[in-house]
Amino acid sequence: MANLLMPGRQIITTKFQEEYLKDICRTPISQLDLYGDFVGSEGEVIDEVIFAITSANKSNSRYNPLSLADRAIGVDRFMRPFYDFLDVSYDIAEIPHYQPTDKFAQHVISHCNLQLEGNKITPENTIVFSSTESVVELFRDCGYAIACGEWDPKKGVYTNKPPRDILDDFMESGREWFEESGENYLSEAHYNFWQQVPRVPDKIIRIANEPLLTEEGSITETRSYSVYLRGMANSDILDMKYNDVKDAVVSGRIVDEGCADGALLERVSDDFPDSDLIGIEITSEFKARFEERIRAGVFGGTFVDVYQRNIMDPVFEDNSIDTVLCNSTTHEIYSYGDGEDSLYKYLQMKYDQLKPGGRLVIRDVVGPKDSGRNIAAKLRTDNGKSNDPNKVFAEDERKEYAAYLKGLSTRGRFERFAREYLHQRDDYSFEYTTERHEGEEYIIASYKDMTEFMTKKDYTDNWYSELQEEFAFWDITDWRKAAEAAGFAVVADTPNQAGTRVYQSDWIVENRWEDALTLFAVNENGKPKEQIAYPPTNIVLVAEKQIN
Repeated sequence: MANLLMPGRQIITTKFQEEYLKDICRTPISQLDLYGDFVGSEGEVIDEVIFAITSANKSNSRYNPLSLADRAIGVDRFMRPFYDFLDVSYDIAEIPHYQPTDKFAQHVISHCNLQLEGNKITPENTIVFSSTESVVELFRDCGYAIACGEWDPKKGVYTNKPPRDILDDFMESGREWFEESGENYLSEAHYNFWQQVPRVPDKIIRIANEPLLTEEGSITETRSYSVYLRGMANSDILDMKYNDVKDAVVSGRIVDEGCADGALLERVSDDFPDSDLIGIEITSEFKARFEERIRAGVFGGTFVDVYQRNIMDPVFEDNSIDTVLCNSTTHEIYSYGDGEDSLYKYLQMKYDQLKPGGRLVIRDVVGPKDSGRNIAAKLRTDNGKSNDPNKVFAEDERKEYAAYLKGLSTRGRFERFAREYLHQRDDYSFEYTTERHEGEEYIIASYKDMTEFMTKKDYTDNWYSELQEEFAFWDITDWRKAAEAAGFAVVADTPNQAGTRVYQSDWIVENRWEDALTLFAVNENGKPKEQIAYPPTNIVLVAEKQIN
């Protein structure tokens, strides 16, 4: 008796796989056309199929849109006829997601042998079924004979469409492809599964058409989530963020949009245990980390759930939410969407979704008043290197680049920032001049652009990601006007009421600005004059949908 190991995402099963398995199951191995020699007994027949479902812990990305549960259902339906009519048994092993590695085959085998009770996979009892050339070679290196299916290793060509190409066709054309070609390419079981459970193919289409997601289910290719979370989830920082918004929360149905790993909602659950808490997050990585918090029970008995959605799409019915929290997310809407148009759309959508008396509470970065005026900045040159500001780094040298940035002086880091900030946009360039005054060099730039530099200059580990975003696009007056245009009443900040306000983070001022740069107004000739205060760092906007 022998196993057939099928490693892969198993998002679909195909008509070719269906016919191919009918041909090779219960057929003596000596009669099979294999790539490489089978080192077991050639009189054996395949009587068990093992589906090693890869990226089992990942979902909601273009590369892997479906959960393990949905994929396992598809596999079960596919294999039922083989079990019923050919007496071929089957099993499933969960293989976590790995970045490309030469040890992929070894990892798959190790996971299978840990999970499959009493069925140890070896080259003596197992044939591998794969048509992915790189996977084929990795298993061959481990001594396994390969049933290559759609792949002809002798000619180096595909004789039939592999599953990934069929899936790509569906993701590109959606329902139209399913109606016209689904029966021709999908296995009978999978075609029926998608007809009977349409949310599964619909989810694939929705994620395929999500403009903000990368293949891995992230917003940018360059963000380090571990680095990002170290800053965002620091206990003191979280307490500060929660304290900024908690007195404005209306109990009931509370939604955190752009919830990351759920750390803020954990704080909310302590004070609002009888409310329903819902997290909305676009990235697969943060959603997975949120789900781990739920599994660990950190929310106690409070109802909590998390969904992967684009917050620019309607998620909830109108008049159904009591509080929407939006923490450090609106600047991403502005930066990765269509600027002001996206924010106006977002505010209107939140107004519609809130119940009368409900509140939208935004906490985010903010721009200074009169941000278009020029100011002067004196940047330190003695707190690091200022030479070689044009040094070139390859895409895969991010750690080296981060170390280089950390070693630059404030003036040296400014040179890199001015050249690289929003460099992907054709309609923007960072404009500045230098001015000598009383023996000192000053940078003359708009208050907005200088604020962008000041608020991002220390994000050296996520430099590429942060330099795609804008922070200082609106001041508090702009925010008020936009909220009111959507129908909100902007709640004022008073000693008795937590409302709309801007402020400076003392920590940022003391640790990132005071020892690095000084700001000055400029006269009509563009010369520096009196020193001015640093800009605000944050806004808390409390916008209420009034009952009447």
